[in-house]
Amino acid sequence: LTPSEEQVEEWEEKKVARVERVEIRKANQTERIEARRVEAVERLRQNLLGAVRLNRERRKQRGVVKSHQNWLAALTMVAGSNTYDQAMSIDLNDEEQWPEDIPIIEEIPPEPPAPLEEGEEAPPEEEPELDEEGNPMKKRTYVPKKAISTNDPAYIRAPETPGPKRLPMIALKNLTQAVTLASRVGQWAVLLNASVQAANLVRDMFAGEASTLALAAPMMRRVADSILGMLTEIKCVCEGRPSPTATPAERNTFVAPPTVAVFSLAAGLVHRIRDGNREAHDKYDTGAVSRTMVLAMEALVASKRWLAILCLGYDLRKLANPLEDMAFIEAILPMMIKALEEINKENAVSVAAKKELAALTVVVVAHEKEVLPNGRLREGLRARLKEREAMLAEIDALKVKMAVEETIMKRLRFRAMSTLPGRDQKLDEMYQEWLMIKKVIGRDKSLCLQDLQRCRGLLVSFQSKDKKAAHSQLQEDAAAALAKQAAEDKAAEDAENAEEGADANADAPPEGPPAGEGAE
Repeated sequence: LTPSEEQVEEWEEKKVARVERVEIRKANQTERIEARRVEAVERLRQNLLGAVRLNRERRKQRGVVKSHQNWLAALTMVAGSNTYDQAMSIDLNDEEQWPEDIPIIEEIPPEPPAPLEEGEEAPPEEEPELDEEGNPMKKRTYVPKKAISTNDPAYIRAPETPGPKRLPMIALKNLTQAVTLASRVGQWAVLLNASVQAANLVRDMFAGEASTLALAAPMMRRVADSILGMLTEIKCVCEGRPSPTATPAERNTFVAPPTVAVFSLAAGLVHRIRDGNREAHDKYDTGAVSRTMVLAMEALVASKRWLAILCLGYDLRKLANPLEDMAFIEAILPMMIKALEEINKENAVSVAAKKELAALTVVVVAHEKEVLPNGRLREGLRARLKEREAMLAEIDALKVKMAVEETIMKRLRFRAMSTLPGRDQKLDEMYQEWLMIKKVIGRDKSLCLQDLQRCRGLLVSFQSKDKKAAHSQLQEDAAAALAKQAAEDKAAEDAENAEEGADANADAPPEGPPAGEGAE
């Protein structure tokens, strides 16, 4: 049972070898971990640290810009006002007074590679460019700057600005930029002044024709969105809620004011929070703001931007009071109904195109099955050669029709919608709601008209009674005046007769005998 010396030496050698293998594995594992750690650090240095530094720099830049946005908004508004005054003081039809035209930059995407023909070899790949360290650079993919490229069927080219409208367009862009800057920092006075000036500019320079009014549609939409943001901020202050544009840090440190107020669009009050208390010490012209919003929607109607009109109308209706702001709702009612009708028409066209495309697809699939190698009109059958050619020609014609229907669907994919984007509101329900609003307004108008006609009738009856009473009073007054005049005439005549009788008696001789005769 006692092991031999050879066995003991063998066991010792295996034990030492086992320990050495464990140490080698640990060393290799440590080397691999260190290598992976070095690779991760290098990846962080190349990919993440640069982005972190860039984000920090951009954050500092945004902070600097935000600290100067008050003055930038005021200066931009002054620049726009000066350009507006210049446009009003010169002859815009003089070509020498026109500024240089700003070209419309359209980004053309790269052309896709042509399909390879049978037997053609693919071109060799280009060698990647090397960076300073000799490593291959990553190939940059095409990232479009705009959401839609020029070859997209849904792309609509921006209209060119005619010469007489270039200077007013520059002024409008400056005023719109001032409105945007002021809305970011809560400078509501600058925002309202710049928006009213922009509305006056559009009304003076662009409101003559629909084509010229459509030029101002993008800027006026930005103005309307900024005004909506201001009204939303004021409503949040009234209700004691944080701003929807507040950062997470601002939301965490937000303290609701001790007293809340009822938001009213017709009141025209600018509420602010100072030291945790709500203040309402500014008042603006609600009529000017309402006219600006209506003008913005008219510009959007001229440019046929139906979804933008619906979004604005939906947000405005949420802020408006059905009793106090009914005149404003009535002003935007025709535009909302027209936009909903146009969206419904485009949606119907898109649905019809989808159905037609589905029907054509079924027919094409059935025809293609017949011309397959195991189909009824497979290649090689002389008896059915003409029928096969006719079937192939029909398939080509059907594919052309399918391409037309697909183009229609792509062209309408951003307009033919059943739900308002970002609002969770179905357009059919929205259409019925606005039709009900139109019906209620018409009913109220008819009732008011009936009340007005009733009041007019009562007023006419009162006036007729007053006229009769006045006529009878005039007759009585005339009769009394005539009687008084007759009495006065009779009294005067009697007085004259009495005077004439007295004079006649004085001139007549006495009736008794003379004095001498009686003495004798």
